[in-house]
Amino acid sequence: MEPTNNLAERDLRKLVIWRKKSYGTRSERGKKFVERITTVAQIIRKHGGNVLHFVQQAVKCFYLRKAPPLISEALGF
Repeated sequence: MEPTNNLAERDLRKLVIWRKKSYGTRSERGKKFVERITTVAQIIRKHGGNVLHFVQQAVKCFYLRKAPPLISEALGF
């Protein structure tokens, strides 16, 4: 284990820059969405998955009123 949290800080850097440039979110609902989608995207990316495919499947399930896909299924666990 590394003695510093530099890896965690680097992971957050893009999100922090996005938040500063876009002035963040304007509502609690928007804040929750950004928290959730960025968390899911980071997990999928770190394990070599396809974020766009996962989000497409989640939206499709929403409109078909089905249970959303699990991250573990998207990564083949």
